[in-house]
Amino acid sequence: MPRTIRALTIGGFAAIPSFHWFNLLARSFASLPRWSGLAARVATHQVVFAPVFNTYFFFSQAVLSGATVAEGIERVRTALYTSLVNSVRVWPPIMFINFAFVPRELWSVMPGFVAVGWQCYLSFLNQRAARLLEDRKQEVQA
Repeated sequence: MPRTIRALTIGGFAAIPSFHWFNLLARSFASLPRWSGLAARVATHQVVFAPVFNTYFFFSQAVLSGATVAEGIERVRTALYTSLVNSVRVWPPIMFINFAFVPRELWSVMPGFVAVGWQCYLSFLNQRAARLLEDRKQEVQA
């Protein structure tokens, strides 16, 4: 239950900024031809949003579960790379479909549904990183 509450808190605090992010993307690259603008939006989303959100997710999960700021930073260092590699596999096709075929006013909706599964995956990575860091701490103490 505490993990669920943390996930809801993290998702809740990300919802409004995510909505504004999609509005910003809608206004950005509007002067480009359709496919160039689409490619620019997908690339910008992947290069800017993915690292920011994933960092926020891992750090918030750590701190909300009682870790120190230093432990939160270490959790980010441990899990972020894997999340970004796999993010490239998941999000560009989703965002391409979203930007190409979904009406602009609904651009934050479809990724919001996919984000539920993505956050489950990030939660798995977060727990794996927490266990890895705990194992390292115990090895140092021994």
